[in-house]
Amino acid sequence: MFSCAFYFFNPHATTLIMVLYFLLNILHQIPSPLHWSLMSDVDDYGEWKTGKRITGISFSGNLFFLKVGLAVAGAMVGFLLSWYGYDAGAKAQSASALNGIVLLFSVIPGVGYLITAGVVRLLKVDRTLMRQIQSDLEKRRSNYSELNEYQELKTSEHVRKA
Repeated sequence: MFSCAFYFFNPHATTLIMVLYFLLNILHQIPSPLHWSLMSDVDDYGEWKTGKRITGISFSGNLFFLKVGLAVAGAMVGFLLSWYGYDAGAKAQSASALNGIVLLFSVIPGVGYLITAGVVRLLKVDRTLMRQIQSDLEKRRSNYSELNEYQELKTSEHVRKA
């Protein structure tokens, strides 16, 4: 939401805008590690619900959609600049093009972050549920390990008899 404030700044206050934009980008990177820790929580939740751990599929799917998002966002920048009348060869841009550029750096990313925050709030997994999931998975894995040891013991006894 902070990025929306850039729309109202004086465009001639370049130093202030650059410093605040730098700080804004630092703020935008803070949730990045959270994204990847949520991925492991999603894997635990999926294993808890289905009994199958598909970490490779979930991480590769996540990376695929990150790349799709980058491609779509890159295309949107070009389309929106064209929509607002940006002319790469012009000595000066029109008021509409300048407004479009400011929107691309301020309001449009702010709306994107609000949508993302809304989606993240839909997650129903909290700390209490994650503790329960991890406890259940630990018990399940322990039981699975004991079953494997029992089967290996029976197999080795069968081989000795033969």
